[in-house]
Amino acid sequence: MMRLSPDVLKIGTVDPTLASALSSQKSLSVETLDHRSSERALQTGHIVLLEIPVPGGVVYRYDDTNPQGRLARLLAERALWQSARVPNPIKESDELVRERGARYIDFVVPGLLGMNLMGSAIWGLAFGIVDARRKRLLRRQLASPMRRWQYLLLDVAAASPRRSAYSTS
Repeated sequence: MMRLSPDVLKIGTVDPTLASALSSQKSLSVETLDHRSSERALQTGHIVLLEIPVPGGVVYRYDDTNPQGRLARLLAERALWQSARVPNPIKESDELVRERGARYIDFVVPGLLGMNLMGSAIWGLAFGIVDARRKRLLRRQLASPMRRWQYLLLDVAAASPRRSAYSTS
């Protein structure tokens, strides 16, 4: 698999003649795909722009909220103009695609929330056990006829009411 520099944008097309015209642009890496795999590649973010030929023109499919998609659109348009050597040689239209989860922020925010919740839960549980040990309650509880995993399970189950009581005092 070829490694691309960060400045090279991956785009796809279903037409080999479009691919040859677009390959003149050094900032674009062009893949010729079939219809099904091109749609899948656009949805998963493997390509940032998909060019589909239509009678008398071309349709650009991209996510306009993605800066790389907008840049790829402009670079592809310029490559087609340069290959035709006349201004505005073909009719162009945009088909905007907004795929859920295709943007970086769609992964970051849920990840940060999940890490924060898990970290808080683990920290709260550990703090409760250490606090019980410091107050010598842990020895009393472990001396009871209860297995250690049962104590831990009960501590987890009772964590939210006890933590809220600690926070108010």
